[in-house]
Amino acid sequence: MGGLTERYHTILREDVMDARTIGIHLILLPSGNAMRIPRVARREILDIITASASAHQCRYKESSIRDDHTHVLIEAEHEGTVAEFIARCMDDITNLVRSYQPGFSLSDRVHVTLLPPWHLEIMASFLRDQDRYHEFRSVHEEIDEIFRPNALDAMESDHVN
Repeated sequence: MGGLTERYHTILREDVMDARTIGIHLILLPSGNAMRIPRVARREILDIITASASAHQCRYKESSIRDDHTHVLIEAEHEGTVAEFIARCMDDITNLVRSYQPGFSLSDRVHVTLLPPWHLEIMASFLRDQDRYHEFRSVHEEIDEIFRPNALDAMESDHVN
């Protein structure tokens, strides 16, 4: 039994799993169903995300920018910097997209998932596979099935009683 504990501590010492950081996954949605993120703006949006992450002492890990939503995955050492990162990122993306599409805005309802650092690569892989994933599912199905899988069960059980 001591061998397993010893190997676990060795892994932590070698920073394979850095327990001092936290993974942050965001889903940003345009407000209103008619709003779309223009494909021509995707490269610039990626630049905004990476610059904002760096400016707020976060490490950019992955993103997926789609017509109807954007995923952002970062790693942060301080939770306090995350709110500033989100606000700056949303403001800068909104301003950029407005140059292509006047009246564009992002919803204030940002879906946030906190992840342990050892789950970052799993989430990054999921984000890299977004094109295939969305062949059969909408962003709302994704949020319900992947990020809030128990929400429907809780709502249904409230109505049963």
